[in-house]
Amino acid sequence: MTPKRFLIFSIFAELFLLLLAWIVIFFTKSQFYFSVNFDLIIKGLIAIPPMIAFNFGVFFILAKNKKSTKYKEFLFDAVIPLCDNFTLFTAFIISCFAGVCEEYFFRAALFLGLSKYIGLLLSAIISSILFSYIHFLNKFWHFFSISLFYCMFGLYFCAITLIYKSLVPAIVCHAMYNFIVIIFIKIFKVKIIENFNFCE
Repeated sequence: MTPKRFLIFSIFAELFLLLLAWIVIFFTKSQFYFSVNFDLIIKGLIAIPPMIAFNFGVFFILAKNKKSTKYKEFLFDAVIPLCDNFTLFTAFIISCFAGVCEEYFFRAALFLGLSKYIGLLLSAIISSILFSYIHFLNKFWHFFSISLFYCMFGLYFCAITLIYKSLVPAIVCHAMYNFIVIIFIKIFKVKIIENFNFCE
């Protein structure tokens, strides 16, 4: 798939999630706040460093662990080729689409929508498992240990939404986290590969 087709496919996939979110929100009558202000944007930006620290902490630990073959496979066969599809501009665009559409679906529609029927804890767990699953689909069980990290990120976004009583900080955090990670991988791809190969 060419980078242009990949971008178009990704945007349509995210918009489909947004459409599903609106349908779920309509039927569950989910209530959430989406007023955008500078304070909420800053809160979203402040929420990024713990995710970055966790992600790169895990990376450096697994890079030095010779048994972490699943992580290496995930990085080399999925993450790096995915990042190769992006330019700086397309990385920013798709990161913003992912931030908005995925947070609307998983946090506004599922987490907050389901919480009225099954409680906050269970709705956070279910929405976070589904958030993780959609990033792996048929590879979910194959990369199960890595999918748990995505599940933790989902729970983190639920907590941000709950603490700030707004979807905006989670959207900002999600979008900018994606963008930072894509750019980091594009810039340091050679060093990342060397790190893993050195540890073999």
